[in-house]
Amino acid sequence: MGNSSSELISINDLISRLKDKEVEIPLIQRNYKWTIEKGVTLLQDIINAKKEKKSEYTIGMITLYERGNKVQIIDGQQRMITLSLIVKVLDKYDEFIKLHFGRDEKNERAN
Repeated sequence: MGNSSSELISINDLISRLKDKEVEIPLIQRNYKWTIEKGVTLLQDIINAKKEKKSEYTIGMITLYERGNKVQIIDGQQRMITLSLIVKVLDKYDEFIKLHFGRDEKNERAN
């Protein structure tokens, strides 16, 4: 997650790297547009990869801009929000990152 670096990391690594940081979806990003069906497809793909005992499964590219303790999600925000929702529904929210939204002045979306 350094400047101009690209690497393939696990979701666990992503979570551990971002857990104590302020992770924000900046104001310039579009609103959340994924449908329930798209979220279900992502979850089913992850479950199928686990059942098939795949050693790697790629959920897609996520582009982050890191500056000190703050990280902005530049690309991949739809997947990150969907993963956050899935983890919250599964009551595992403490194990995932907490997202802040640039369009959320009163923290209504974060809650």
